Amino acid sequence: MRREFTRWSMFCSSAFRALEEPTVDAQCQIVSLAKFTGATMARYLNVSLKRFHAIEVTRIAIGNQKLVYVLTANRKFKYPHGKSFIAYIGTTKRGIRRVASSAASHSEDILSEYGVKKITARIIVCKRRPNVKTWVKLERALLLVFREIYGEVPTFNLQGHKIKETDGFDYFKREKLRKVLIELA
Repeated sequence: MRREFTRWSMFCSSAFRALEEPTVDAQCQIVSLAKFTGATMARYLNVSLKRFHAIEVTRIAIGNQKLVYVLTANRKFKYPHGKSFIAYIGTTKRGIRRVASSAASHSEDILSEYGVKKITARIIVCKRRPNVKTWVKLERALLLVFREIYGEVPTFNLQGHKIKETDGFDYFKREKLRKVLIELA
């Protein structure tokens, strides 16, 4: 406020000095001229480019429409039987679009946790079998193995807390799934 006042007073004093005898009409013209020229104009806003990526997309999941994805954070979450970077395990039949929308929808909750600054989406795929939704079986099996290792399903999975073992392990080896989850964790 003080800065604008001094700029305004400097403009008015120089304008009055230019006139020999300032009249009321001349004073009104000076005031309207000052407003027009921007003597009280606000400063420009700063623009800055952030150093890190907000979203980075690779070609890894373009060919696979039906897949399982795991959202991991840069900080480990506490579970009853240990700690893991895994925050969410999900599945999609819409491909990478669903992964991006899920990461965006869960990002506010995950990033609000203490110390979490980054979320990464990892893709897990399997081969197809006729008349079997293998991506759904894979997600269920991963949730069951995660619960076996850490005592409960990932923190941000709303479903799967009461999941029961079905025929998922007829299609996938339990040891292989355990190895994948430990590699992510």
